[in-house]
Amino acid sequence: MEIRYPGIKQTIGMLALIVLFQAVAGAVLGILANVLHVPADTTLIGGLANTFAFGFFILRSKKFLKEPFTQRFPLPPFDWRYLVIGSILMVGLSIVLSELDNLTRVVLPMPEFFQNIYGSLFQSEGGFVSSFFTLCIVAPITEELFFRGLVLRGFLSRMAKTKAILLSALLFSLIHLSPWQLIGPFIIGSIFAVIYIETQSLLPTILLHSLFNFLPLLVMSVLKVSIPGYSVTEYSVVEFQPLWFDLLGLFLVGIALVLYRMFFAPKAPSPISGGTDGTEGKNAPSSSSS
Repeated sequence: MEIRYPGIKQTIGMLALIVLFQAVAGAVLGILANVLHVPADTTLIGGLANTFAFGFFILRSKKFLKEPFTQRFPLPPFDWRYLVIGSILMVGLSIVLSELDNLTRVVLPMPEFFQNIYGSLFQSEGGFVSSFFTLCIVAPITEELFFRGLVLRGFLSRMAKTKAILLSALLFSLIHLSPWQLIGPFIIGSIFAVIYIETQSLLPTILLHSLFNFLPLLVMSVLKVSIPGYSVTEYSVVEFQPLWFDLLGLFLVGIALVLYRMFFAPKAPSPISGGTDGTEGKNAPSSSSS
């Protein structure tokens, strides 16, 4: 018997508590750092608080699921082409969504409080290691286990596939608690949901999530390349990306979509042509997609 957990109300309740747990854990860790006279690394503290908050509800779900952890959060091997095509798509979307963020900040200027939060993610007090740990290890693992492994599967047992994908992606975007982080996470969340459904593995979504978060870090902290509008260090000033860079992003997204359609898009059944007299033979067996 399929266990229909969690539902929408249960998920919203968990997300509210996750935000609360993150705030409390972050405050406790900040106080502890002060008591121990250790420099407070806000990015690292955020990563540890994220691990605690999401980890608590992921582990707690075993009480309601009553099924093996590996069954609910599967990590089996998958078709490597998803990772190749997905990587191309992540690079393209990183560029396109970055420009979309710039447009959003024109319409809705970012308050200083949020500027400090965003700035600390890629320019952490602890340097590259803290940013990499939080953005490329903690966030991909905890968020994919929770939103794709727990929430999406629960929604799929209760509603149509398209509705489950879009609703889980919407909640994924809302947990970022920022109007500047709504459209991007929604698009990324929808893509990861499709990949998870098709591969039945969380491994590709975790890896692609990590790659997507790593790209700005790679450009700014590793390669130390300054690309206007992409290598953002000052969020109070809006600067747009070069046209060639935007076109590159759109090109990569287009290439990824073409490759996906070539290798994975469901093919419509086609009739088997008849003989030379022009009569039509029997239709080929139809293929259905779940």
